[in-house]
Amino acid sequence: MSKLHSTQKSFKYAFEGIKITFKNEPNFKIQLILALLSIFLGIVLNISQTEWLILTIVIFLVLLLELINSSLEALV
Repeated sequence: MSKLHSTQKSFKYAFEGIKITFKNEPNFKIQLILALLSIFLGIVLNISQTEWLILTIVIFLVLLLELINSSLEALV
């Protein structure tokens, strides 16, 4: 039971960090808007499953790296 509680706390902290980043980092907002635009264009252009996979991975990596960058900036 304590492991489940620990996992729930971890997710709570993770989403709280994402929310704080969204509020405080203008670049994260821009990248999130561009990600949504890319998804919209993917729907409009009817891209293949392989292209969806690549798009999803790239969006995930860009947002992840922005979160890491924001964390490092906060430490310095």
